[in-house]
Amino acid sequence: MRRTEQPRFLIIISLFAATLAGCAVSGSDDDDSSEETVSCAFEGWDGPYDEGPPAIELSDGSGFTYQDHTSEEYPKDILGVYVVYAGGASSDPHTFTFEEINYADAHTIVSMSLGCPENGSCDQEFFAASGSLEVTENENGPAAGRFVATMRDIYAPQVTYDNEGNSTVVPDGDCWFIEEHTIDVETVSPF
Repeated sequence: MRRTEQPRFLIIISLFAATLAGCAVSGSDDDDSSEETVSCAFEGWDGPYDEGPPAIELSDGSGFTYQDHTSEEYPKDILGVYVVYAGGASSDPHTFTFEEINYADAHTIVSMSLGCPENGSCDQEFFAASGSLEVTENENGPAAGRFVATMRDIYAPQVTYDNEGNSTVVPDGDCWFIEEHTIDVETVSPF
C-alpha cells in the first residue's frame, strides 16, 4: 500500500482525529487555492482475494456483518462493514456519513484490521472517523439477497479496543484512507 493525500474538505472533519492519530498534516493558509492534506500510512483496499465472501445476516434479523480479506493465508488484512438496524441503522438504501464516535456506540461501522493471525489479535486496528457509505441495495431476510454499497473518502485512525468494545485513538498512530471502494455481495442468512 502507498501513502495518500486526503483532500482539504475532509481535513475539517478529521483534523482532530488526525492530530490524535499522529498523521502528518501539511498545507498552507497563505493561499486559498492550496490544498491542505493528511498523509496516511495506508491507502485503498486490495481485496477481495477472490469474488468476495457473502454478507451474513445477524440471526435475529437486526443487521448484518461483512468481512473481506486480502488472502486465504494468515496473517491477513480484513475490511469489515457492520450494520445494526436495532442500533438505528437504516435497512433501506441511504448514505451514512461517518463521524468521530466510539466503536461501542456505533450502528454503522467500517473498520480495517492489519496483520490478523488465525487466532489472537491483529497487529493494527483502524476505525472510520469520517467519509461515507452509500448503500444502494440492501436485500436481506431468510432468502438470499444482495448488499451493494460504496465507501467514499473513508479516513480511519489507528485505534485500540477494550473488552467492552470501546475504541481509543492511538496517539502518534497510523491512519488508513480509502478514496472509493464498492462492495457488491450476496447476503445470506445463517439460519
